[in-house]
Amino acid sequence: TQTNQFNAACSGAGATEHVSSWGTFDIPTYIQYLFGGYPWQSSKLYQNQSAIYYVSNVRTATLIVTGENDARVVPDQSYMLERALSYIGV
Repeated sequence: TQTNQFNAACSGAGATEHVSSWGTFDIPTYIQYLFGGYPWQSSKLYQNQSAIYYVSNVRTATLIVTGENDARVVPDQSYMLERALSYIGV
């Protein structure tokens, strides 16, 4: 979401939105540690680091790869990214 210098991109098990990641991740204390608190304590940081809030900047064709049984980054994160890219025509 930060550059247009690439002709193609690949998102592999990418966390698209970190509050929902915190809620579905198999070890939520890790995300809490990374972001300095729970989502309600560090909401701006969770949002600032979530790609979904910058998706309107994307112009690059993107291949999205996800694992059906991935306990760390659930497929829902990829579904969110796919839907957002579809809505903006990427």
